Amino acid sequence: MLVSDMSSIRNALEVLRDRHELSAETFLFADRSWRITPSDVQKVQSYLEQVQDQKNGEKSVIERRIRRVVKHHVTQPADQDGQS
Repeated sequence: MLVSDMSSIRNALEVLRDRHELSAETFLFADRSWRITPSDVQKVQSYLEQVQDQKNGEKSVIERRIRRVVKHHVTQPADQDGQS
């Protein structure tokens, strides 16, 4: 169940529809009402949480990516004589 105001939910559904992230069973009918599948409810909740986090000044999930640390091992080159 979605616990938010109707305008926020409708906005989330429109944005997700424009991004083609909703399943085919979630659709707008009668130019006013949405039929939302249970599998899409979690997507809508996630989107609403992201919007709320951005309003609160927190970084979005995309901006909080963990950087990958790569360590380089430097070895000394072998001498010209073939000895190390």
